[in-house]
Amino acid sequence: MYEQDKPARFRVFAELTDYYNFEFTNANKKMYSARLNDKDGVAIAGYVEKQSELGQALFELLKDGKPHPVVLELTYGKESQNSSVVTITNMFGYRWREYPEELQ
Repeated sequence: MYEQDKPARFRVFAELTDYYNFEFTNANKKMYSARLNDKDGVAIAGYVEKQSELGQALFELLKDGKPHPVVLELTYGKESQNSSVVTITNMFGYRWREYPEELQ
């Protein structure tokens, strides 16, 4: 079993998708869907509010349709129905860096 409402950071390759399932089945109008792969290619689906600052920042990063390396905070919500579906709750930097100023 997975821990609900306990955020954790992950280094993943993220790319936008049109996959909406489980508690997010009808969320395509208000949420972005992202395929999140680890370095071994194991994937889960992550969702973030389109109108949120985080959603807009993630969209800007991923809108080219290519996978991008990023550090994300992921959480299983109280209503989680499947361990392969998470909510994206924060982004800590691009290209697997925790501090964006490392890229300047």
